[in-house]
Amino acid sequence: MTRRRLGYSDTAVELGVTVTWLQRHIKELPHKKLGNRRVYFTDADIERIDELAHREPESGPLARPVVVPETLGGHPLAHLKPLPSRGDRATSSSVPDVARGRTAAQSAKDGIPSGYDHR
Repeated sequence: MTRRRLGYSDTAVELGVTVTWLQRHIKELPHKKLGNRRVYFTDADIERIDELAHREPESGPLARPVVVPETLGGHPLAHLKPLPSRGDRATSSSVPDVARGRTAAQSAKDGIPSGYDHR
């Protein structure tokens, strides 16, 4: 069994694309390289390129049904638990002083109330 080695032009015809498209996407496509410049594609490379370009329909009669995994209580988010309460912190800012590059001690030293947006 002979193994075909196709250049850019033959591969482009085989895939139904332009030579320029192959050259632009060569880093993303399976291929063989001989020396510094000779690029060729085998039948296996062409099949893999075909598989990379394959898309399944997302909607319509041919689309695969979406399978929802079994979860606790049947709801997909049932495994999530609520965050602990923030206590009686009555601030309008949800970004802590530390996230703004200041420690709570620096803010207190400057007379800035905790949670106050001082920028």
